[in-house]
Amino acid sequence: MKPKPINYEPGLGIWPPAAIENAAKRFEEWRGTPWQNRMAKRGVGIDCLNLVRELYVAADVLEEFTLPYYHFAIGIREQFNVMESFLEICCEVDILPATATATDGDAVLFRCGDTSNHIGMVLADTVV
Repeated sequence: MKPKPINYEPGLGIWPPAAIENAAKRFEEWRGTPWQNRMAKRGVGIDCLNLVRELYVAADVLEEFTLPYYHFAIGIREQFNVMESFLEICCEVDILPATATATDGDAVLFRCGDTSNHIGMVLADTVV
């Protein structure tokens, strides 16, 4: 099942100020939690995809949903962005060109070392 956007406000898109504040508060709740693949347990472990999911749900932009299974080694030494393909399959997303300007609430896909599958979110002009 694909998550569907909720609480859309005309003229403000899906990111009204209250949504950004809620996402920032949720991020602070997760701050300091170590990275752990395919996990979302505060103080124990979380990965980048689950963190972004948590922030979108906290912002009331997406309804609560469970991510489909993904292998921990997905994207290692790949030349294309595996996360982009994963998101296009499991969620209804628009992928913008790398030259687009990211704003609060945008998910950002990036490569880190040998892995092409990292994701973060822009909050207050910072990728978290």
